[in-house]
Amino acid sequence: MNPIIHIGKEIKSTFTKVNELTNRSVYGQEIKIDGFIWKSGLLKNTDTSNVAYLVPFLEVSPSVSVTNWICEVKASFSVHKADGTTFKKGFANPLFMTSKNTSYGLYTFMEWKNFYTTDYVQNLSSTISYIFDLKFYNFDQSSINYRDFAVIVGQDKFFTNKALLAMNSKFLADHLTASELNLLSTDSKDFAMFLAAVHPDPIQITSNNFGALVDLAHRLNAGPLFKKCLDVGMNSTTIPLIVKVRSAEKLESDDRLMQACIDSLKTAKEFKDFADKPEFKTLKDSTKIRFFTASLKFI
Repeated sequence: MNPIIHIGKEIKSTFTKVNELTNRSVYGQEIKIDGFIWKSGLLKNTDTSNVAYLVPFLEVSPSVSVTNWICEVKASFSVHKADGTTFKKGFANPLFMTSKNTSYGLYTFMEWKNFYTTDYVQNLSSTISYIFDLKFYNFDQSSINYRDFAVIVGQDKFFTNKALLAMNSKFLADHLTASELNLLSTDSKDFAMFLAAVHPDPIQITSNNFGALVDLAHRLNAGPLFKKCLDVGMNSTTIPLIVKVRSAEKLESDDRLMQACIDSLKTAKEFKDFADKPEFKTLKDSTKIRFFTASLKFI
C-alpha cells in the first residue's frame, strides 16, 4: 500500500426500530473503499444511572494485511429521522486508529454527545450519514522498497527514511550509521504517531495525541515537532488545560508550556475552577504550588 493516501467519502447507514435495539453494538453496512474496510453503526451503552444511550461510531481497517500503520480520521455526521428530517449533526475531533487497536479503531465519538433511546421512541428508523477524510500512513515491511532504515520498537519494526529522521530528530540523526535502530522504552503506537507527525503531510496535533507527541519530541530531541507542539499547546483552545499541564510537567528543561498554562487563567474564579477539578489533585505538588502562587495576585 502507498505510504500515505487521502480518502474523502460518505457513508450512510439506516437502522430500523432503533428504540428496540438489544445488542450492545449494531453495524450498518460494511463497505470497501480504496483498499479499506469501513463499518458504521450504533453503539449502545449504559451509564452509571442505568440509562441506555446510543452513539454513532466508525470502524476502519485495511483490506489487506498491513502490520504497522496509523490513520487519521476527520468526520462530520448527521442523524436523520424516519421522515428524512435532521435530528442531530456535529463534528468529531481527528481520531487516530492504529494496527495496535484490537478493535481497529472503535471510537464512540463522545464529542458528539449522547443520543438517548427516548429520543428515538417515535422514530422506527434512523439514518446516520458520515462524511469523512482519512489519511493513512504505512510503516510495515511492504514499504521496504522505498525506505532505507528500520526502527525497532518492542516487537514492531517501522520502515522509514534516514533523511526524514535526520531532519527531524537530533537523537535519531546520531544513530543512523547502521540499517536498524532498537528504540527502548517507547510505545509502538506513540512512535507511529511520531512518524506520522513528522511526515511531509503530517497528522494534526489534537488532545488525542498532544501528550504523546510532546513527550517523544522532547525525548528524541525533535526540535521542529517540539516547537510545533509548543505552539499548538500555547495557542489551542480545544486541548484541555489539564492535558497541557500534564505534558508541561514532563518538560523540566523547558518552562514555556507550563507558564502559558498558568497565564491562560485570567481570573480568581478560573484558578479556583481548575483547582477544584479532580484531576488537579493528581498533579505534582510543585505544579500545584505554582498555580496557587499565581492565583494570589487576584486576592
